Amino acid sequence: MIENLTPDRIANAILLDSSYKGLYVLVEGNKDCKLFSKFLSLETLRIRTTFGCKKMMEVFAILNSRGFNRKVGIIDRDFYNVLGNEPQH
Repeated sequence: MIENLTPDRIANAILLDSSYKGLYVLVEGNKDCKLFSKFLSLETLRIRTTFGCKKMMEVFAILNSRGFNRKVGIIDRDFYNVLGNEPQH
């Protein structure tokens, strides 16, 4: 089921939620969601899981292209420094 959640679907879900006027925090996975929910005020923020670093960067780019500015993306280091693959954004 998760593989069917494309970056476009995630971005559209955020854009269609017109009742919420706060900031969205995009995270890579469910564990990140659990971790950051302990440190962020969920009254003023909504955390959205994007199911991967690549998908998160794509969702972020889609929202940018549509002029949506109420977002922050968090990418954790994982094994990027070990594998030599640094995220570009």
